[in-house]
Amino acid sequence: MNAQRLNHGESGSQFGRMFADDLRHAPPLPELVLQALAETMNEGPSPGRESRRREHSFLDAGYTYLGQFIDHDLTSDRSPFGAAASGSQLPRNFRTPRFDLDCVYGNGPGSERDGDVYEPGNPTRLRLAGHDLARRASGRGYLRDSRNDTNRIVSQIHIAFAKFHNRVVDTLQASGLAPDAAFAAARTTVQRHYQWIVLHEYLPVIAGQELVNAVLPTGGLARVANLRLLQGVGPSLPSMPVEFSAAAFRLGHSMVRNSYRLNRQLGETFLFPSEQAPMDGASGLRGLRPLPESMVIEWDQFFAPRTGARDLLQLARPIDPLLANSLFAMPALIASDGPSVLGRNLAYRNLVRGERTLQLPTGQEVAARMLELGLIEEEDILGKTLPFELGFGREMSDGSSLANLAGTGISLERLQDTVAAQTPLWYYVLKEAEVFHQGERLGKVGGRIVAEVFIKMLLADDQSILNADAGWRPTPGEFGCVDPSSYRMTDLLGYAHPT
Repeated sequence: MNAQRLNHGESGSQFGRMFADDLRHAPPLPELVLQALAETMNEGPSPGRESRRREHSFLDAGYTYLGQFIDHDLTSDRSPFGAAASGSQLPRNFRTPRFDLDCVYGNGPGSERDGDVYEPGNPTRLRLAGHDLARRASGRGYLRDSRNDTNRIVSQIHIAFAKFHNRVVDTLQASGLAPDAAFAAARTTVQRHYQWIVLHEYLPVIAGQELVNAVLPTGGLARVANLRLLQGVGPSLPSMPVEFSAAAFRLGHSMVRNSYRLNRQLGETFLFPSEQAPMDGASGLRGLRPLPESMVIEWDQFFAPRTGARDLLQLARPIDPLLANSLFAMPALIASDGPSVLGRNLAYRNLVRGERTLQLPTGQEVAARMLELGLIEEEDILGKTLPFELGFGREMSDGSSLANLAGTGISLERLQDTVAAQTPLWYYVLKEAEVFHQGERLGKVGGRIVAEVFIKMLLADDQSILNADAGWRPTPGEFGCVDPSSYRMTDLLGYAHPT
């Protein structure tokens, strides 16, 4: 199987910037301002939240974690939290900037580093143990990217792709293909179905079909793709833009719920149990340990089935600037480089990374560039036609809290003036989705960034569905396909987990 070693290495590639010139002119926001802003993003305890925001969007809850899985396929930034930027040097990206599922396949079964991801004695198949990952004595799974095992929902999406591959490779070998040829064909088949879902299901859901059509109006040929933001980066995509990885594509953090129902038998399971709760197999959604059979997901709870039945379907939270309170006290095992209270606060981590480490352009600076390019109108910019207003969580509703956010000495009024003039790009993307689309999808700034990067990556990859076999689509009757025009994640999951 040495011939199936994939051609990318552990050294990764450098992250880059979306714009040829540096848009950032404002100095980074002070740390106390970032602490205060993070405090406003805490939705607070569940009771009473209906009076402050809708409890959920109309998006399937599964899209939250499909998005996280996609992110793990595209980006991996291993620089420590809080690390200061070193001049213009950006961190390394330890994933390939392609939709190639390298977080699943690694460097292939011929790789010394990734060989244990594959079945011993049968390296055409990915290594599993029934409904779970095959695991080491430590409880950690055999997989290329350990982030796909930190959450039980993401890990089961990873397992579904591994099962999908194994069933495809078995089918191809049964048809007479030799092992090397069967593995190569199976990997290509899985990648193409995955790319189809990314381009034709996930991206339209989060960015809107109209915006996707505006970027890729005639089916994906490079000569007609309307890549206005990325026009200066050349025909390939040698680096992953930090405006995408550290801001626009962090939309999923807002969509996370405090708890989920995994199947019909199990009740609500919380993201992280209290620190006093015993850390047994079923005590929360934290992974990096064996998956009990009682926690195996029934996917009609997360993605709408083809039957149209939605009575069991759970929905994601709206895309907006409020995050579930569980994300403000993440376990040290997950936020291992930030054991302090602030270091385990996801909102604060994202803000620090964008403002201080990467020095991303502000939302206003990106919007101004898009206005120059004719991609948006004045009324599409936050604060132009409607006043810019910060949201805030229920636990901050008393006057003393509003006058001294998170003990910083900064009042909500002062914070509002500061952030309205200089909004961190991640916050701007979330607020834009809330203001213009009620949290159902990204706005024109965030949506354009995500759509252009997704489509650019597909066009820059000569093996993608837009290049190697332009016009490719799923085939009815094969690999779960019912309708080739609407092949969805639920079809892939149904094939991976036949009843």
